[in-house]
Amino acid sequence: MNGAAGPDPVAVAVIEALARRAAAQQGEARALMLQRVDALRAAQAAAPAAAAGAAPVARAQALAALSALVDRLGRSPAVAQSPQSLKSVTAFKATWSRLRAEQRLRQALAQVPAMAGPLNSQQVVNRALQAMHGLSPQYLDAFMAHVDTLLALEQASPLPISPGSARAAARSPR
Repeated sequence: MNGAAGPDPVAVAVIEALARRAAAQQGEARALMLQRVDALRAAQAAAPAAAAGAAPVARAQALAALSALVDRLGRSPAVAQSPQSLKSVTAFKATWSRLRAEQRLRQALAQVPAMAGPLNSQQVVNRALQAMHGLSPQYLDAFMAHVDTLLALEQASPLPISPGSARAAARSPR
């Protein structure tokens, strides 16, 4: 909010939803839910008064803590040493990415049928990958990393994904 005291819209929505559910219940469940609604309403009524006095103090404390953390990190000797180690990690990752992309490119080329026509999907993809490798090997590395990530996400998915399911989902009305 902008600092003005007023009801929290999320808390109000929770209270209203709980009250609707309580109305649909009977017996002890209804009584417990109504007690919870009353407790939430009381807490909601008391919150603006408490928050009005606590907000500036809490904000000042948070800013002081953040300032102290920034000062401490700026003076830390570990921060001065970390870029050197990150350079070696970055170089290793770049080399690994390039080798992985080249391996995947060789695998893709090996899967092209011998008598594939010019419009064969595997043939088209392989020509595009070879052109990408010739024009910008770094882009091919990034592209293959993206494809590897998508493949890992697909394999981690609990639901089987078929090529037709994406088209069917795209066509279905929402």
